[in-house]
Amino acid sequence: MIESPPLSVDPSIPPPDNRGGVRALSRAAALDLMAMAGLLGVGAWSFGSVYDSTLGYRAAFGGLLAGLTIALIGAWRRLGLLATAGVTALAYFGFGTALALPSLGVAGVIPTLSSLRRLLLLVVQGWRDLLTVSVPADDFVGPAVVPFLSALVLATSAGSIALRARRYLWALVPSALLLAVGILWGSKSASGAPAQGVLFGATALGWGSWRGSAARRAITSEYLEGDAGFSGTAVRRAAAAVATIAVAAGLASVVAPAWGATSNRHVLRDNVIAPFDPRAYASPLTQYRYLETDLKKQVLLTVTGLPAEARLRLATLDTFDGDVYAVEAASAGYLHIGSRVDVGSRQGKPTTIGVRVGKYAGIWLPGGGDVRAVRFTGDDAKQCADGLYYNSATGTVATTAGVGEGTAYEISVVLPTRPPDAQLSSATIRPVELAVPRAVPDAVAQTAADLAGEASTPYGQLSAIADRLRTEGFYANGEDAASRSGHTAERIGVMLAQPALVGDDEQYAVLMALMARQLGYPARVVMGFYPGATSSRAADGSVALTGADAHVWVEVAFQPDAWVAFDPTPDHDRKPQKEIKKQRLSPMPQVLNPPDPPRSDADRPLDYEGVAKPPQDDEGTPLWARIGKYVVLGAGICLALASPLLVLLLLKHRRRRRRLTAPTLAERVSGSWEELRDATVDLGAPPLRSATRSEHAVALRKHFPDTDAAPIATAVDALVFSAAEPTPDDVRRMWSEVDVLLRGIRRSVPTRRRLRAVTSISSLRAKRQSKGLS
Repeated sequence: MIESPPLSVDPSIPPPDNRGGVRALSRAAALDLMAMAGLLGVGAWSFGSVYDSTLGYRAAFGGLLAGLTIALIGAWRRLGLLATAGVTALAYFGFGTALALPSLGVAGVIPTLSSLRRLLLLVVQGWRDLLTVSVPADDFVGPAVVPFLSALVLATSAGSIALRARRYLWALVPSALLLAVGILWGSKSASGAPAQGVLFGATALGWGSWRGSAARRAITSEYLEGDAGFSGTAVRRAAAAVATIAVAAGLASVVAPAWGATSNRHVLRDNVIAPFDPRAYASPLTQYRYLETDLKKQVLLTVTGLPAEARLRLATLDTFDGDVYAVEAASAGYLHIGSRVDVGSRQGKPTTIGVRVGKYAGIWLPGGGDVRAVRFTGDDAKQCADGLYYNSATGTVATTAGVGEGTAYEISVVLPTRPPDAQLSSATIRPVELAVPRAVPDAVAQTAADLAGEASTPYGQLSAIADRLRTEGFYANGEDAASRSGHTAERIGVMLAQPALVGDDEQYAVLMALMARQLGYPARVVMGFYPGATSSRAADGSVALTGADAHVWVEVAFQPDAWVAFDPTPDHDRKPQKEIKKQRLSPMPQVLNPPDPPRSDADRPLDYEGVAKPPQDDEGTPLWARIGKYVVLGAGICLALASPLLVLLLLKHRRRRRRLTAPTLAERVSGSWEELRDATVDLGAPPLRSATRSEHAVALRKHFPDTDAAPIATAVDALVFSAAEPTPDDVRRMWSEVDVLLRGIRRSVPTRRRLRAVTSISSLRAKRQSKGLS
């Protein structure tokens, strides 16, 4: 019989470090954490452009602090991957309410069932929510989860790598990812972007240089007595590194601002299509004739703060499909906004306009343009604010809750300044992508060329068209002369076929916009309000706008950045002559405006998540059903938290089952010892992959003094190396003895150690490297 070799592992030696270089929590580890805090702090700083208060900073820096704390505890207690992930999940649900959803917690700190449910949903939905709301995002409940969750996870990863991994430079990857998230989920306006890049680069270079020097000193100290310390060469190298970083930072601080001023900062919200679709609602232009005639003397809006000669924009329409002028699909970039708006608007001094709604009703909010803030008051303030959307490209504001009589709000806008005619006469057209109008009557292009005359410049041609329409056409809105409503292609064609042009703002604005488009100019139709010559202001500066003050005009884009308004509608006192009326063809039947589409889920106010709010709980729902719903929800949250542990237990059970059902009886006997070895590894014993069973039994005696595994090791060797095949009874006996021995081992160790063994992955990791025993 071949004698066993001498014991290859001295059990008296402390178990080796099997966690990839966990370093002592010393001054060096503290410097690593400080470096990670600096790098990750730059990423947390980048979220400042998304929020206009401390909410974003609190969420980002709170997640950063929690993540680095978890990394420190993981290195100290040598937690495995799954255990660290579990602690991170607990921190997310434990601190998420206070740091990201304070409005849903008790006293803004203590989690509630509602906040926990929202945190669970926002793990997936929060990323979309932050992109589909306008910035600043302080007014919304939920988007702050993005900086908190990303900082928590990436800080845990970066700190763990820096403290525990041999390839420590990989810690720069999660640090850079946090900065990338802050940029991509941020806004276009980021004044501190150059400083962020300089600070991140300088910190990364400094930390990498220090860690490299520390590694070289550690290697040198192995061959010299004591620590090699800082030699003259090391000092010169450190000084050179500091000088290099200083020069790079100085150059970057000079070059970066100039570069950033001319570059286009790309953020993901530029590529996100918001959930609000204005095409689901009737075009406001279809209601113009109703406002102009039926509500002619009714007060639609009472406005304060509107400067003289200023216009109150209602909606901008930029596509024609032959039936109606409406909002084009590609330009339907409506963002869910709060009380403030920051979408990279042009510079200017905001003017605050107060509006109290009278007989006007609809989803389109009077007062659009270059909007900076909207603040509702009154009973329906919350509903209107929850469903508020804004399109910065067209300056149109809408609320899915709709406004009606009694609605009051203040809106801050930067009113456009019309360039002087001398400047416009030589200005060129600004290229703007607009959808090609469809079903345009052939007579439109020919009439446009005739009205433009001999004008050669864009402004000259457009002014000539507007002037001739206004001076040669006649005004009629159906009250005292036959004039059909609507602006379909057929209606415009009939208008051009008559002996004289007859119509109101609706037809003239659409006709001129189509003419401008036929000449190649980017034109759009705008509907809004402005007081007429007979309107008067009250003592408090307010002005009452009636249906007679509703108007439609045309805007064309000119360089460098101006939409110039043109008014092609004739004065209201230019009535068509009676003989012209007699020369008309047989009267066409009055065409009624198409009815509003049926209200659907889109009409309900949207919450911060960008989806329709679910209906409220029915008061008639039984109490047991409501309780059951919350029990199921709580069970789901608990299951999600426990999922890492469940996966680990499933893997260990599957491993035991595979050993119990091995192809041969000898392998099943050998599997009983492997089960003993893996269970003791999870309890803290060394794996001793190269040791024999007898050697392993001696080592186990050192770690668990009350344990004697030698008889089992001898029996297993005898059965495995016997010439005869073991019997099923032998298999059952060996597994039973191993289970009894393991129960005794577990009883001999502290409870905390037993619990940690349940979540340990040491045996699974050792199994991947083990070749097994033959």
